[in-house]
Amino acid sequence: MELERAQELQQNIAGEALAMLSLGSDNVVKYEQTIQLIGSTCGIPTEDTNTLLALIGRGKASPEKIDSGEITLPRADGKPKDVMANWTAQDTFWVMMDLFQVAIVTPTQEDREILYGMVEELIATQNFEDWLNPKG
Repeated sequence: MELERAQELQQNIAGEALAMLSLGSDNVVKYEQTIQLIGSTCGIPTEDTNTLLALIGRGKASPEKIDSGEITLPRADGKPKDVMANWTAQDTFWVMMDLFQVAIVTPTQEDREILYGMVEELIATQNFEDWLNPKG
């Protein structure tokens, strides 16, 4: 997987972790583990991975700051990324496929299971209704 795509995947997972915190969840361990695995497997600089994990840490400490926009994901263009934006079914599908692509090159069974657990989490928390009932 190309570095830029892996970094985008990390950001997507971090955004979902922040969204879950904003919605009242206090358990985003799978998200954090997934971000770490993507970073180590794909060669993302440790400081980039740590920046995302620190944002999640700030979100855990003050979820209200996610809602107010004080905690946002960095983007290449410098504009804040809306962490509460809904993913389409297609967005979710591609994130899951990217997770499987990382899992293919992940060296241990335990790490592959963590990535698979993240896919299961996305299936449970994302909405696929736009595929089932397309508007058109």
